[in-house]
Amino acid sequence: MIEIGYKLCSEEHGPKITGELTQELPAPAHFEQAARMITEDDIAESVICGSDPDQHITAIEEYAEAGYDHVWIHQIGPDQEGFFEFYEEQIIPKLRRSKMVSSTHA
Repeated sequence: MIEIGYKLCSEEHGPKITGELTQELPAPAHFEQAARMITEDDIAESVICGSDPDQHITAIEEYAEAGYDHVWIHQIGPDQEGFFEFYEEQIIPKLRRSKMVSSTHA
């Protein structure tokens, strides 16, 4: 069984960017500079984004099948409430029915 958790993140923890740049950036200006190198296609290749529940479920199931026992889901957009509703209504119930997930909220 995999445990899924999610939490609100704030700017005080410092921005991070994924891809070829894998370091914490000390200031928003540095993040803006680095972000210019990343396209939407780059992000779409490495991060599940969007409102298709099947994409999220498939990705979580793949992690579980690979042996992961914890997956943290992160919402970086402005609609935090919508994110929680999406996962609580469309993702977690389906994963619980498959007995693949327990959930925690931080």
